[in-house]
Amino acid sequence: MIINPDVNASYRDYQHLKDDELLVSSIFYTIQGECVLAGMPSIFLRLSGCNHGAKSTHCQFCATSFELHKGKVFKFKDIIKKLDSLWEEKCIYSKKKLLIVTGGEPMLQKNLSPFLDELLLNKEWRVQIESNGEFYLPIPSDTRVMLVVSPKAHEITKRYAKLNEKAAIRCSALKVLINANEKSPYYNLPEYLNREAGGVDKNTEIYLDLSLRKRLL
Repeated sequence: MIINPDVNASYRDYQHLKDDELLVSSIFYTIQGECVLAGMPSIFLRLSGCNHGAKSTHCQFCATSFELHKGKVFKFKDIIKKLDSLWEEKCIYSKKKLLIVTGGEPMLQKNLSPFLDELLLNKEWRVQIESNGEFYLPIPSDTRVMLVVSPKAHEITKRYAKLNEKAAIRCSALKVLINANEKSPYYNLPEYLNREAGGVDKNTEIYLDLSLRKRLL
């Protein structure tokens, strides 16, 4: 059973936004539970819409709610005000602020780039963007901005979607799901983990997200 299905979003679904707006599903405090910054207090900015939003050919396991029609339009200044307020309320003991930009697929919203430029004027913020790597925006080259790519596989063909070349170069870490079920599209690793065959950059960190751990132990 597919939970919270949506449409497969594309760039045109965000054409109505003004230059200082993003379509947002939710903003909330939590502890980052995955990958490079696992265990860090974080504010999550969940953007609306995903190119695999229907969850039919990809990501049938995804239960996240990021539906386009439920998204709310926020001005940059209002998002930043909310982020600062949440951090002040929840993370009073941590001076380094951490924002996780996720979705859906954040790279579908071209306004993400100028939003980050504005946010990073505050030197206290660090940012981790979570993406499937199929799209790319000219995100700030600032070392405080990390791109984590989690590639997605087709449920039937079991082939991984091709990574955007610029995303593959820019990504700081690759987060790969592993499933012990031989019928799962995530039973095999993506080909581009083979750096000798021209895969991801040699400096990219690789993290494995284990599914059905009991079968692997």
